Amino acid sequence: MNFLKIRKVQCRLLKTELARLIAQHGICLGSNNPHKVEEFRRLLPSYNFYLPARAGISFAPVEDGATFAENALIKARALSAVPVALADDSGLVIPSLGGRPGLHSARYGGPDLSDADRCLLVLKELENSKDRRAYFICVLALCGAGEEYLFEGRVEGEINHRPEGVTGFGYDPIFFHPISGCTLAQLAGPAKDAISHRGEAARQLKEFIDDISE
Repeated sequence: MNFLKIRKVQCRLLKTELARLIAQHGICLGSNNPHKVEEFRRLLPSYNFYLPARAGISFAPVEDGATFAENALIKARALSAVPVALADDSGLVIPSLGGRPGLHSARYGGPDLSDADRCLLVLKELENSKDRRAYFICVLALCGAGEEYLFEGRVEGEINHRPEGVTGFGYDPIFFHPISGCTLAQLAGPAKDAISHRGEAARQLKEFIDDISE
């Protein structure tokens, strides 16, 4: 058997082992937020998700990566004590603001600002800009069986001129999705999941797990 064939067999064995670990132990999420478990259980109801605290892990990684993928991997790698870990990093990218809020979306403007305050800050920064294009990005990092996998989802849109809608969180009230004709905060859960960056990344993850589980 040549090297390429050996490597393919090894990769398949590793994926089979990863599928076994997921089925047997579930997936530990790189977060301390119980709502994150609820969200992933809604997006991927076939799998068992749990938080680091259930495994007795104090989870507080330093997210100092230069990209969303690096930060997702930092969080997933911090859970090396569990069989399978999944972490995400996401944010809002606005080209006319040089990519801001970007990696700092959750803390943009300072730690004391609320989600509503951050939305107003972005609107203030864009008040004289004709280019209101924006996109949300989410990168999922899956670690297990000695392997790492990345899944990326995006949703394109533009920044609305005022907050609208009461569902969702973060920048959803000011992110207008042209195809839907409304902001993400005006969409119900299933409708938002169908188009959102996190929903897209989760569907890629599901396809991967389904494939290696066959």
